[in-house]
Amino acid sequence: VTLVSPARDVRGAVDALRAANVNTEAVQPNDPKFDSLVRDLQPDMTIFDRFTMEEMFGWRVAKEVPSCMRVLDTQDLHFLRNQRQTHVEKLLSSTATGRSDFFWKSTSVKKTAKMLDIREERLTRELASILRSDLTLLVSPFERELLKERFGIAFDRLALAPFFYSDKNILNDGNLSMRSSDFVSIGNFRHPPNADSVRWLKEEIWPAIQSELKNPKKHSLRVYGAFPPASMMNLTNAKENFFVEGPAKCQYSTLGSHRCLLAPLRFGAGIKGKIADSWSVGTPVVTTPIGAEGMLPEQWETTA
Repeated sequence: VTLVSPARDVRGAVDALRAANVNTEAVQPNDPKFDSLVRDLQPDMTIFDRFTMEEMFGWRVAKEVPSCMRVLDTQDLHFLRNQRQTHVEKLLSSTATGRSDFFWKSTSVKKTAKMLDIREERLTRELASILRSDLTLLVSPFERELLKERFGIAFDRLALAPFFYSDKNILNDGNLSMRSSDFVSIGNFRHPPNADSVRWLKEEIWPAIQSELKNPKKHSLRVYGAFPPASMMNLTNAKENFFVEGPAKCQYSTLGSHRCLLAPLRFGAGIKGKIADSWSVGTPVVTTPIGAEGMLPEQWETTA
């Protein structure tokens, strides 16, 4: 296996990959070095990490090794997440009544297909990348169905590749009452859906939860996530028992020490790692229809 990337090495990633017997090569976009590299490697398959990588290097692989199978790994549909974000921001900036209720309404492939702006640049670029690829990997059955129903892409070109968890990593003590903390939220602050969810928690959801608790002073919400800006850290309010803690040393131990994960996502795509991580340590989750999208058992049963 050879990993080729234009990204810089972060936190010793290259050394870790090489220790796992993965060869690494740093190549910048439009560098002719890539042409000779892929020609020498003669790969049977090339996997592109998101559509931007396919745009940079896919045509070069097709030119130098025409027989190579080209696979696009989407992680999630970026155009879907982006258009949902734009829709939510417009809704929040309006004076429409009942807008908070909108975020708790269920999603469907038909409703989502109707709201898409097919002229939007990110959609056309990502869709073109999917159509150029021999196979596209998706984490969510919802997004697989959306691509088939709205854009007519055959299922045999769309493969489901969700998160994979080893049984050895699942920690479930089955006794929530013994956990020291109750509410938790987690997510990288540089990811717009996560930052938005923290603001929603602070402004509306956490006050509503406290109003229903018999003794709100005994309950706290702790928010974890990498790269918290000062504006997010400043949301901490001890009187409200709302604490922004910053990065978690280990997401599994952090989630496993709490009784409930709050994941109020108003926009996003794919399936949610924070929810799967919580399930893996036996922590219940309260989320929105967007958060639950692609993660319900019945949605996977229909893809068999």
